[in-house]
Amino acid sequence: MFPPELDRVNFGAFLLAILWAPFHRLWGWFGAFVVLEALESAMGLSPPGFLGGVFEKPIVMVAFRIVYWTVTVAFALRANRLVWTEEHRRAARTKGESARRRPSLVARYAPNQRTWTVAGLVLLVASPLSLLIGSVNRIPGAVVDTAVTVGTQAILLVGLWVYDRVRIAHRQTQS
Repeated sequence: MFPPELDRVNFGAFLLAILWAPFHRLWGWFGAFVVLEALESAMGLSPPGFLGGVFEKPIVMVAFRIVYWTVTVAFALRANRLVWTEEHRRAARTKGESARRRPSLVARYAPNQRTWTVAGLVLLVASPLSLLIGSVNRIPGAVVDTAVTVGTQAILLVGLWVYDRVRIAHRQTQS
């Protein structure tokens, strides 16, 4: 049974999805994020007129961002349950070791996820600051793209935090 203390939004998975997924052996999700990152790079680095200019169309860029953030939010909402399921699959292959380790797994997992969240928040704050130093601010569109990305991520992060608090409060009133 899935522990209720892990039935939360995983902010580390939201902020650092492409690193978080392989670290927790979620290879399918990692593949999805690699494809999304590759498409994002192709959109930003492709020469004018590449593939008939499809990446230059605003509707394509907006649609891509919607898909990208939808996948990332879905991952953050499901991440803890995905890891728990993967742990149980691995335990089934090792003859039930996980059932005995359940309390220690839960106790170790939560502080580990706080570390992922803090690292993600540091990078979220550092992203716009990186534009002030170095040559990144000379790349056309880099400042606007970073501002839109960080702004969207911050708004979604606040929304996920509120959602998580409401779910926790609702769960406490139910018990």
